Amino acid sequence: MARFQRFVIGVSLLIAPLFAHAEEWVIAVTEWYPYTCESCAGKGPGISAVKKMLNESGVQVKFTFLPWARAVSDTKKNKVDGYYPAWNEDHHRGLIISDSVFHSPIGFIERKLNPLKWDKLEDLRGKTIGVVIDYGNTAEFNALVESGVIKIEEAKDDETNVKKVLGGRLDGAFIDLVNGRYLIAKLGVRGVKNLQINEKAIANKSLHIVFGSEAYMKAERFNKLLRKAKIQKEIDQYLKDHPPQVSRDTEVLWPRSAVLN
Repeated sequence: MARFQRFVIGVSLLIAPLFAHAEEWVIAVTEWYPYTCESCAGKGPGISAVKKMLNESGVQVKFTFLPWARAVSDTKKNKVDGYYPAWNEDHHRGLIISDSVFHSPIGFIERKLNPLKWDKLEDLRGKTIGVVIDYGNTAEFNALVESGVIKIEEAKDDETNVKKVLGGRLDGAFIDLVNGRYLIAKLGVRGVKNLQINEKAIANKSLHIVFGSEAYMKAERFNKLLRKAKIQKEIDQYLKDHPPQVSRDTEVLWPRSAVLN
């Protein structure tokens, strides 16, 4: 027994420094159903899959929920290591964008009675589209906004835009389509009866972590880990197994039973 106790103590002394010097990261995220959300199992598959990958490599990571503009601002000031998830267009000068973590389609949410009809984005001339403050959207969309072809109305988040579409204050909202389906469900029966995803997607966009200017080595390490990870596969399986469910009390029943292992 004494020999076993000495063995346990010896092993503890050997591994203690590893935990004492574990690398710690802080990544700012925003509520972006279903990928990153405080009420979701594992805080969403976008978080749990990345956390699993980093933890297995010895990195302890904390995901801090902040409004989008604050997440970007704090990263620029190096108060956090980065913000996530971000499109390529959300990459600001002086910051470091990671390789692609996963992909997700973008397009529009619309009212069923007044769908947006378009083959190319220019066909939306005169329409008022909701966008989120400081979101990058796409270069083509932004150029049409700049030239006055498409009108926009900004909001603090996607959920606000979806509610505006439901209330008839917008012709549509620019949104990640997976996120959009969850937000429609969150509005309950009224949302499902009156809103839909436009039948045409704009693109299937990559999502990234944008690291601060002082987090170059962390970005390098993250990219190396990504090459061996299967984050897209884990996220796809999670979404397949846990679609949004509409509740009569207008709150979506976020899946809590499954956390990515």
